[in-house]
Parts: sequence; structure tokens; C-alpha cells
Amino acid sequence: METALGVMAALVCSLYSAYFWALIRSRPEVFERLLLVGLAEWMLTSPRAAPGRLRAMLALTGAAEAAYFALALAVIANPVFRALTALFILFEGVHLLRVGQSLARFFAGRISLGALFDWRLERAAAWLFFTHSLLVLVQLWWHS
Repeated sequence: METALGVMAALVCSLYSAYFWALIRSRPEVFERLLLVGLAEWMLTSPRAAPGRLRAMLALTGAAEAAYFALALAVIANPVFRALTALFILFEGVHLLRVGQSLARFFAGRISLGALFDWRLERAAAWLFFTHSLLVLVQLWWHS
């Protein structure tokens, strides 16, 4: 289980590193604009498939996060870190629900693509995920 958690934490850390770098450089809007433009271009290439694929991606993200958090709680024995992980799980649950609601409103035509993401929430999630995964890696290294 430690190896699986290490692999997942390394993947999370590497996937979020570009966004985290933009956050600490105080230029997240540039990165977020690139993400939004990329999403728009992808949706234009496959408009009929986009709703189903985005919903599937959200479901897979939730499953991957659940697996990551379950492993973190099972492997890391530090009670303070476990409590912080539990709080992060609550935050991520709210985050995924909000993204799901935004997707539903977007595909119903009630909001524009530009309003799809609450960037403050996305920034907080990226910051927390990067930091959490880095701390998991440090703890795994420390206790190996």
C-alpha cells in the first residue's frame, strides 16, 4: 500500500506542479486561461461527446481521489496529518460537487464556459493537493 500511495502522491505532485508554480509566481490567470482555451478547443472538436466525457472525467477524478485519500489514511499514522487529510476530504467533496453542479448548469445553457470554474476554489484545491501529496512523499521517505 505504501508503494501505491507513493506512486499516486508522485503523480498528483507532478500533475499539479505547473499550476502550483503559477500560483506561487502570482500568475495563475495565465495558466487558467490556457486550461480554459484548451477545454474550449477540445469541446469544439467533439461537441456531442464532450458532456459525457466531462462527466466521466469528473467521476474518474472522484474515484482516483477516493483511492488516494483511502491510501493516505491507511498508510500514514500521524494523527495530525490524518486529521488534516479528513478536512481535505471534506473540502474536496464540496469542490467536486460544485464542479458537478457547474457542469450541469453549463450543459443546460445556464452559464457560459468562462463561468464554469470558480477559480478561487480551483486554486485552493491545487494548492492543497500539491502540498498534501508533497507531505505524503516526505512522510513516506522519512519512515522508509
